[in-house]
Amino acid sequence: MQRRDFLKNTLITATGILIWPGISRGSNPEEELNGLNFLRPPAGYRPQVLWMWLNGHITEEGISKDLEAMRQMGLGGALLFNVEGAVPRGPVDMGGLQWRSMVLFTLKEAQRLQLQIALHNSAGFSGTGGSFVQPAQSMQQLVWRTVQAMPGQHQYHIPQPFTKLGYYRDIAVLAFPEPRVPELLKVRLNGKEEDKRICGDQDPETALRLEKTGDIIFEFAEEGTFQSVTIWRKPEIPADIYAGTPDSPPIFQLESSLDGMNYSRVCTIVMPQLRKMNAPGAAVFPAVKAKYFRLHTNISTWLSGVQWHAHAGVRNWPGKANFYQHVAENAPAANADGGIDKSQVLDLTRLLQLNGALQWNPPAGQWTILRIGHTPTGQPGASQPDAAVGLELDKFSRQAVDDWFRHMDEYLFNALLPYTSFRGLEIDSWEVGVQNWTQRMPEAFHEQHHYPITQWLPALTGRIVGDVSATIAFLSDFRRTQATLVAKEYYAGFKAHCVAKGWHLWGEPYGDGMFDSLQISQALDLPMGEFWTRYAPGSMNTIGVALSAGHTSGKRVIGAEAFTGMPETSRWTDYPYSLKAQGDHFYSLGINQLMLHVMVHQPYKYGVPGFSMGPYGTHFDRNNTWAAFAHGWTGYLARTQYMLQQGHYAADFVFFIGEEPAAFIPDIDHVTPPNPTGYSADVIGPDGLLQDIRIQNNQIVLPDGMTYKVMVMIALRHISAPILQRLKTLVEAGMQLVVNEKPEAAPGLGGDADALLALADELWGGLDGINVKERRLGKGTVFRGKLLPEIVQLPPDFSYTASRRDAAIRFTHRRTAGADIYFVSNRLRRNERITAEFRVKGMLPELWNAEDGSITEAVMYQSTGSGISVPMEFSPAGSWLVVFRKPLSGKGIEKLTKDGQLLCDTLPAIVPDAAYWAQVRQTFSIEVWIKPDTYAMPGKGYVVFPAEGEVIYGKGYTSAGIAAGQNVIRLCERTRGAAYSSKDVVAVYQPVSGWTHVVAVYNEGAPALYINGKLAGSAAAGDNKVIPGLGTKPTGELHSSVFEGNATDPKLYRKALSPQEITALYAAKLPAPALPEGLSLSGQGNSIKALVWQNGTYRLDEHEIKVTDKCTVQTVKGPWQLYFEPERGAPANISLPELISLHRHRDFNVRHFSGMVTYKKRIIISPAALQKGKRIFLDLGRVEVVADVSVNGKEAGLCWKEPYRLDITRFIKPGENSLSIQVATLWPNRQIGDEQLPVENVFTPSRYISKMPEWFVQNKPNPGRRITFATWNNYKPEDPLLEAGLLGPVRLIIAWEVVI
Repeated sequence: MQRRDFLKNTLITATGILIWPGISRGSNPEEELNGLNFLRPPAGYRPQVLWMWLNGHITEEGISKDLEAMRQMGLGGALLFNVEGAVPRGPVDMGGLQWRSMVLFTLKEAQRLQLQIALHNSAGFSGTGGSFVQPAQSMQQLVWRTVQAMPGQHQYHIPQPFTKLGYYRDIAVLAFPEPRVPELLKVRLNGKEEDKRICGDQDPETALRLEKTGDIIFEFAEEGTFQSVTIWRKPEIPADIYAGTPDSPPIFQLESSLDGMNYSRVCTIVMPQLRKMNAPGAAVFPAVKAKYFRLHTNISTWLSGVQWHAHAGVRNWPGKANFYQHVAENAPAANADGGIDKSQVLDLTRLLQLNGALQWNPPAGQWTILRIGHTPTGQPGASQPDAAVGLELDKFSRQAVDDWFRHMDEYLFNALLPYTSFRGLEIDSWEVGVQNWTQRMPEAFHEQHHYPITQWLPALTGRIVGDVSATIAFLSDFRRTQATLVAKEYYAGFKAHCVAKGWHLWGEPYGDGMFDSLQISQALDLPMGEFWTRYAPGSMNTIGVALSAGHTSGKRVIGAEAFTGMPETSRWTDYPYSLKAQGDHFYSLGINQLMLHVMVHQPYKYGVPGFSMGPYGTHFDRNNTWAAFAHGWTGYLARTQYMLQQGHYAADFVFFIGEEPAAFIPDIDHVTPPNPTGYSADVIGPDGLLQDIRIQNNQIVLPDGMTYKVMVMIALRHISAPILQRLKTLVEAGMQLVVNEKPEAAPGLGGDADALLALADELWGGLDGINVKERRLGKGTVFRGKLLPEIVQLPPDFSYTASRRDAAIRFTHRRTAGADIYFVSNRLRRNERITAEFRVKGMLPELWNAEDGSITEAVMYQSTGSGISVPMEFSPAGSWLVVFRKPLSGKGIEKLTKDGQLLCDTLPAIVPDAAYWAQVRQTFSIEVWIKPDTYAMPGKGYVVFPAEGEVIYGKGYTSAGIAAGQNVIRLCERTRGAAYSSKDVVAVYQPVSGWTHVVAVYNEGAPALYINGKLAGSAAAGDNKVIPGLGTKPTGELHSSVFEGNATDPKLYRKALSPQEITALYAAKLPAPALPEGLSLSGQGNSIKALVWQNGTYRLDEHEIKVTDKCTVQTVKGPWQLYFEPERGAPANISLPELISLHRHRDFNVRHFSGMVTYKKRIIISPAALQKGKRIFLDLGRVEVVADVSVNGKEAGLCWKEPYRLDITRFIKPGENSLSIQVATLWPNRQIGDEQLPVENVFTPSRYISKMPEWFVQNKPNPGRRITFATWNNYKPEDPLLEAGLLGPVRLIIAWEVVI
């Protein structure tokens, strides 16, 4: 295998020291853009990789090879994790001396290779903990028991609440008056009486199994009045932890009866998903008189505790008390009677004896004694290696953090200090659930809110103290206390220890925890989001969190865990081109540092592709077939990141989101007023608002220089006086503020309510958003009811028009002291032409191409009243960096024609109206060729993206779309609502292998679907009139549901094609990729270079270029010789009469080949083709998936995306020339082929390896017939094969170069 020396692309000083850019550069001087640095960015701008060591399978030889591969792949370093990863335990125990020596060896090797290494702080892929964490310093949860105080009774036994891991501590023993429910008499499960005590102790280890088909009935001694119920359950243990979610919560239906025979519905109870925390579910309902209650469940589950209450409660009180992650509600609090008078909450703690005895004489009435304490949640880290399984650290305790560091310093961290290759620690996304107590909680609560917590403790068990509003306010204070503890004790504690060592702290500030994402991000040097490959599931909010957290806290570099793969849609099917469009999409949102997920450590010599992190992750492993060719794409990433890490993010608006702690942020595209298209914005929280903000020329200026024009306060019912005063002060200093409804109260119990409302009146004045929409206040202005573009009175920062309505173009904008940098990308794998308009005046647009490092000045442009208009052409999934750093010195070319026909101009493109396709209804056909890269998920994979028929065309209309993947082709219709919910009218579930011909036919509204010339499915006409779903304008949904693969442009026929016509279209075969048309222009100084692709007469305003008999296209025909990578099962070489995909070859081992295959051929070039001024391009047609081209023994270049085309002029000679094209194909074809051979290994039902084969761990060749081995069994024998190899057609394009 041919490999290159990539060290030449690294910027090294004269002293040999590698230059790393700063992570947080708010105080650093601006960098001047540098063309050399753009071509070969310093190593610190390279993407990095998440590097997984799996369950003790680690070797020094493997470490060296992995690190060397990172270097060769163009990566800058790694973030190292140690996880269990669904593999059996290996020989090197994490926490042992051998593992420690492996880490130190890694840093030594990283220094040799000039790579940087960071370490996920703890075992597993989430959390902080370890086998040395004791229960007392682990995450804690509230537990309690209650006893009814009887009149005249003085002696009580208060049982200790259930206890985990032998650790429990009391918080308080309280008594308060409370109405009672009748005594529980019987519990019958499916008609059989059970021990009622099982449902009374809340102990998760004692539980009753309620099946989906059964019920459980609670019978009381007499009729009573009930207003709420609390239910605990035991978490489900899946048959396999990798089979899906760790726990599936049930939904209960609660019914009541007076006679045990006739039941009426009471309510639905949605139970929370459980980790290790014993979180209750609860329901609050209008008073019900009953003697019997019956529960049904939608799925089988364990009931471990049920408590019935006569008192009312706060809706969703367990979430509000952080028994599970709280999601803020917009609905106002419901009124309820019967709250506990706070003055009647009596503290009996000092009366409790060690044995649980308590002597107390209750006052008259009905009283409840509450014993409340805390015990560990029992939560371990996520996917900890077998040797390092242990408890999660108490995230509210600085002492716990300090003790954890003390242990880690002695064991490992101090030994890392001498290594300059070590950069710091990372805290990954929070996936360890919640806790809601710590030993110092009473003190911490009092310090923050200035009132004691004790009398409010009953509210943490579902009771109302005072009234509903007061209880909700207390619970808000309780959540804010926890969020602040996480920020100040855990994250700030980590930060302090890292600073003391000279290390960075990286982190993903989101997840299922009890914290405020923006608040904890203050401690992070590199905030990170994440996005998942193929349809980007669950990605947008995490990216938004990281971006806003970084932008509002002075971090110029914002990272992303990139391309995390799902088992259904990754499986070694990803490759650089398939990843580029999605990566560009997240660059266009503002991400500027990719951390590729995932490279898995390959410790052993044999067995490919080898280890994988269970089913997850795009495979950036050195054993991947295209690893040696990754540098083409990673070079592009490094250049893009070099540019996007310059200056500041350019945004117009910042949205203040209020004070409710949240591990996510609201979608600002769907608030009032929304963030408009073409403008950029961030969100800010209370910590950001209270920093040293300046108002300069009515703009908001943050301490690091980040600026915004307008602040928007989203609709908030609650806001504190200090925050409201801060907003008022900023407005008076000149800020422009947009408000919604006036807030009603503070979020917590503190403060003067009347003063708060008076302050709101001062800020809002007479604004009603209808008659009065703006008012001056001091030097600033407050707005209500106006859209944001009206307020800023500026055009979009970027906008575009295109002759195709469904062009999907995204942008981001950075601004330095001397330049504006726009990154503009094409989301679709097709050529796109647009006219772009940038909000920049008087500056020359330059086009920086991160694919090859070239820089040219734009030739065609026109100044406009809004900025500057620039025609742009994008290759499939292409992108440009448009840089404005030089003043305009003259007029640009505004019009380009060929033979009198307009090719391009600077005017806005003529965009077809949405109703254009309404002319074609009920009877039409759509033809398209598709090549899916992966499975289609539900509601995803649109080749033809349907519009909302009723919204665009009116009631009674629907829009037809086509979605596809390797598992299905769907003909669907969308009437209204999200495309995800479009209706399938014909769905054909079958393997879809490689390029496939698809025709959707509507005949008088009746749909039919043809696949490869044959009818595959049909249906009767529906009630709506059907319009073809072509030209649908892109939305945010399109970017996450577009077809994953290649497709030809869909072709519309205004008739129902006949079966014979469809057969003929299929027989015509897949059309060749389009060749370049017209000419390409580039500028440098006063000269313009035109590369003419087609003969003709061109006019560029007043300039004329006439080209005749210069431009030709020659298809390379005849046989090719193929040479296969050894030890991959295929013959050493074969001859192909013509190019075809290898997966269509008749030979089994060629058809299932995976790896490197080299295509060789000799071609004849005439002397006339080498005439001065001619350029010769080699166009490879279609390539699956990456090609490295050599001409006459010299490396001509790497083709990793469309168009697969190289300028080979300088390598060609007259006469005979040799072509050598080395192509990397993907692993699945061989894996699928191996599944047709005898079984060699045992996998679990969830498809991960049960036992490592001896030959594998002993570094011996596989004695069996299979070529591949992986620790996750991805494929079945019948799965569809992928296109593979050089498909062509290979063509020589002779173009003519002219300088004007």
